[in-house]
Amino acid sequence: MKKVISILAIASILGTTVVTPLNVLSTKGYAAEEANSTAAVLSANNPNLLTTSVEIDPTTHRLVHWQSGTTVENAVLVNKGDYWSKIENGWRSNTVPTHSVASTGEGNLTIGSQGSVVNTLVQTIKTEIGKEYTIALDYVQTPINQPSVSNFLFGVRRTNGSIEQTGIAAQNRLAGFTQFTFIADRSETDVFFQLNTAGNVSKSVVFDNLTIGKSSNQLAKEEEKARQEAAEASVKDLFTNGDVTGTIKDTTNQAAIDKAQKVVDAVTDATKKAALQKELDEAKKQLEAKQAAAAAEKARQEAAEASVKDLFTNGDVTGTIKDTTNQAAIDKAQKVVDAVTDATKKAALQKELDEAKKQLEAKQAAAAAEKARQEAAEASVKDLFTNGDVTGTIKDTTNQAAIDKAQKLVDAVIDATKQAALQKELDRAQKLLNDRNAILDAPMIDTYRYLDSFITGKVATGTATVSLYVNGIRVKRATPDASGNYKFDAYGLGLNANVTFEVRPVDANGKEGTAATAKVEGKDVLSNALTAKDAGISTTAITGTVGNGIDNVRLSIDGVIVKVGQISNGTYSIATNGLIKAGSVVHVVGYSSTKVELARVAVKITNDEKPTLSPLTTDDDIITGYVTAGTATSFRVKINGIAVKTGIIATDGTFQSSIGKQAVGTDVTIEIKDATGYNILRVSTVKVTGSAVAKLNAPTLVRMDGNYIIGTAVKGTETVVIYEGGVAKRTISAAQMTTNPDGSLSFRGYVAPGTTNVQAAAKNSDKRMNSELSAKFEI
Repeated sequence: MKKVISILAIASILGTTVVTPLNVLSTKGYAAEEANSTAAVLSANNPNLLTTSVEIDPTTHRLVHWQSGTTVENAVLVNKGDYWSKIENGWRSNTVPTHSVASTGEGNLTIGSQGSVVNTLVQTIKTEIGKEYTIALDYVQTPINQPSVSNFLFGVRRTNGSIEQTGIAAQNRLAGFTQFTFIADRSETDVFFQLNTAGNVSKSVVFDNLTIGKSSNQLAKEEEKARQEAAEASVKDLFTNGDVTGTIKDTTNQAAIDKAQKVVDAVTDATKKAALQKELDEAKKQLEAKQAAAAAEKARQEAAEASVKDLFTNGDVTGTIKDTTNQAAIDKAQKVVDAVTDATKKAALQKELDEAKKQLEAKQAAAAAEKARQEAAEASVKDLFTNGDVTGTIKDTTNQAAIDKAQKLVDAVIDATKQAALQKELDRAQKLLNDRNAILDAPMIDTYRYLDSFITGKVATGTATVSLYVNGIRVKRATPDASGNYKFDAYGLGLNANVTFEVRPVDANGKEGTAATAKVEGKDVLSNALTAKDAGISTTAITGTVGNGIDNVRLSIDGVIVKVGQISNGTYSIATNGLIKAGSVVHVVGYSSTKVELARVAVKITNDEKPTLSPLTTDDDIITGYVTAGTATSFRVKINGIAVKTGIIATDGTFQSSIGKQAVGTDVTIEIKDATGYNILRVSTVKVTGSAVAKLNAPTLVRMDGNYIIGTAVKGTETVVIYEGGVAKRTISAAQMTTNPDGSLSFRGYVAPGTTNVQAAAKNSDKRMNSELSAKFEI
């Protein structure tokens, strides 16, 4: 029962009881009259707020935790301030001797009183305003044989001075469980326990399991509130800035959603739970949309990444693009990269794609350049051949310069296969040119003795056939074998001892080379055989063969022995040291070991001295040169391989010819004609180079002063020639001019009356510096 009454009303119903000793008071053994089903469950979070300790302050002799008095009136304890003395198992008030208190431990409290005196204990506990609390206890009232003489009350004082209490009358219950629930209206609440007795009776009440804590209802409310707050916080934590009407965080994932769901599921308030679930469902919806978008973006990124990697060799975007990568592949990859929405990833992919584009552009540029090089090289090589047929013959105009020019273009080709094919064609052109220009070396003639069956020997590379001449008449022709060996049948040719014969090499074009001469050796003079090969003036050594009877050989020039040779395995070599000159009579003389001359053979000397030519520039219009005096009488001039004129060589060997000014790179060739005709060994070519000097600028004509033209000429001018109507009329020397500070010259020249226009030219002793005519000055 719960009610608010005054202490006087309670006192009016109290009677007297018989005093019962405190030490025998106990609730043990009594059956509870009321089930303890609504009492608060105490815990660390809901502690017992009341202590039942009856500790006495040794100094003041007052209760430490309690205020004691007779009653509570107007929210004030009356007759408070008891002093206490120790009695058996408890304490007795010195102020009101009928009052006694005792406690066997926490949760146990005994209050005793006698007669009509009320014994009241008050304790202040900490409370939270608005929270609901429960006072719960088990009780026993004694003595039990006087049920109508007492009752007990307990409750709280309110801030307005009233009290709120509950009580048990002895006649109604002697023992049992009771509880009292209140809502705190302040942070410190006074809780009182009061025993009322009637008549001259000693009475006591024993409280056991006495506790004060938050009620089970209060705990349930707080737990629900905590669950709601936890759920609300968990749901808000899914959203940016906790705004459940906004978007979820980037960090919100399925685990966070599941965690929040568990907390929302724990909420028992249906309305609140539904609201939280709605917010959570929104988060789920956004997460699913974000996951779907992320999956789509991931797919786009993977597709773009694969497309970009596929442009590169082995998928290495730091390497080079594939040979198959083209603009279509680049464009395809660009579309896939453009579809990526993540800016950072897109930028990274674009950077890789841009590298592929850059490499493709470079490759295309390189391919175009290579194509141009190949086409230029191919055209240059074809131009060497008649009708551009590289399988045919070379043109008559094809020379070494043209081949060298083509070689440079072929060398510039990068593609190895194409370059090799072009080089093969160019090598063929070179071979054809070499074959055309080649002068076959004289064949080797093996020693031929009288009555031998065959004349044998060996020819140089390029020899197609060999011809045998006896007494200047060709009598036989033979084809050398693959090793260059040839053989003539000597039967019936009249080759008697000491008869001289020739073997001449012939190339594939029918052009004869240098002939080799031999003499039929007698059978009795084989040991003294001596031969000498033909030689040129510039030949460094005279060579030939010797018989085994000759011990040393010497070189004779114009009847004078000048050098000794070396013999080895039937051949010899004698250094010429430049001693042979044009017209020299040369012999090789063989000696015995006793210095007796055994054989002498004449050496045919071919003049191979090349003409010495002066350099040519674009300023020159005359070519000059010289040869050894007396070695030739005339020469022929060719420009770029084409014969243009001939000339006479002076007795001192010098020559010159007017050829006109030629362009840079022009080849000017001089061929010497001597007693043998135009000697192909005596040829020299000079290439025209750029001007070695700077031309003077044409004079500037300023004005007419009467019959005189006034003008200026540049520094370096030695004379100025005045032209009237395009005809040179008079010359002004530098001494007649005025030198200006900048080195230029001012001049004044007479002009005949009636002249319509005047021009001037600057001259120098070095004619190459002469200027062109100035612009016409109209009069």
